[in-house]
Amino acid sequence: MEEKRKPNMEDAIKSVGVTAEMGLIFFRATLGAGATMEEAMRMTQVYLSAILFGRPPAEQEQGDE
Repeated sequence: MEEKRKPNMEDAIKSVGVTAEMGLIFFRATLGAGATMEEAMRMTQVYLSAILFGRPPAEQEQGDE
């Protein structure tokens, strides 16, 4: 039983690492494009939120019409 759970945990850890790396790349790209530190932080927050949670259900219903 323990052996089956171990690969899943490793995959989860890798997924978190990949998401963090993508966030860092996005953050640096926004700074490189001329955003201020505050703008880059806010845009990165929204970017990561979109990756993790997708669109809110209310927006999905409106967009599907």
